[in-house]
Amino acid sequence: MEKKDTVKKIMIYGLMLSTVFIIFFTIMVKNFDSDFNAHIRFAQEFLKGKGLPPNFLYYFLVVLIAGFKNNLLNLQIASSVLLSFAIMAKFFITKSYYKENIKSIQSEAVFISLSVAALLSFAIPSIDLFYQKSFYLGTFPPNVWHNSTP
Repeated sequence: MEKKDTVKKIMIYGLMLSTVFIIFFTIMVKNFDSDFNAHIRFAQEFLKGKGLPPNFLYYFLVVLIAGFKNNLLNLQIASSVLLSFAIMAKFFITKSYYKENIKSIQSEAVFISLSVAALLSFAIPSIDLFYQKSFYLGTFPPNVWHNSTP
């Protein structure tokens, strides 16, 4: 692989990572109707010595990335960083799957397009930006493990 191609890929992946970070961070800071800040409150409770919930790994990693500082902005940044890298890891796993299982596709652009499409199909609920101001009310959850309805 040429050095020029490597630099190009790094720039594209860096742009993707930055975009995902900005999306997560904006949702948290602008306090859109999501559960991100509710999860950050669990991390704050841990920092106050109240222990971790049974599904502790996310909260522990957010606190670790935030440097064990109980500051809302630090925790929002840490959460955005963690979620952004998790999304990028999901992207690379999906891309790797496509490369292994769909041998007829050789184009890098097609791999990226398919990976991003798969990534977005499970990452967020469908949002009607024109009529609703809620991420969850009246929308279909894209996966069963994060269903917003009881």
